[in-house]
Amino acid sequence: MSYVNTGGEIATDTLVLREEKGSPLNSGEWDSTLEVIADKLNDLYTMVTGQPTGPTLTVTISDGTFASSGTATYSVKGEGGVSDILTGITGLSENDLLVLTNGNTDPAAAPITVQKGTSLRIQADFTMESPYDQIRLRAISSTVCVEESRASNPL
Repeated sequence: MSYVNTGGEIATDTLVLREEKGSPLNSGEWDSTLEVIADKLNDLYTMVTGQPTGPTLTVTISDGTFASSGTATYSVKGEGGVSDILTGITGLSENDLLVLTNGNTDPAAAPITVQKGTSLRIQADFTMESPYDQIRLRAISSTVCVEESRASNPL
């Protein structure tokens, strides 16, 4: 495969960038560049729409917490599929956006309660009893989230 750079030169199996003054990117560097661009586009999408990109991640509460994997929608389950209380989230980075929903098989029988406290700065405790209930949190530090919004949507 050949590409034409901005200077009109042809490079085979590499991409030559004008800023690099003829220095080609190897395939690994090109892959890394594409990953950075994709991450920035995902960040822009999240900022504009207010919704995380990517698949919904399933997590289980253990000792009142679960480990975050960054900005995402989380289907939160109680240990053993029973009702549970979320008191904190670990692994946060500042500005992570987390959308939480009840991931238990029967949310009405096994509600998940997001509890107001020092780690979860929310208006009041929020019990998710429907698969359509959700709460949006924004990380303001590695240990603290604030509430952006909530929706209680019965079946």
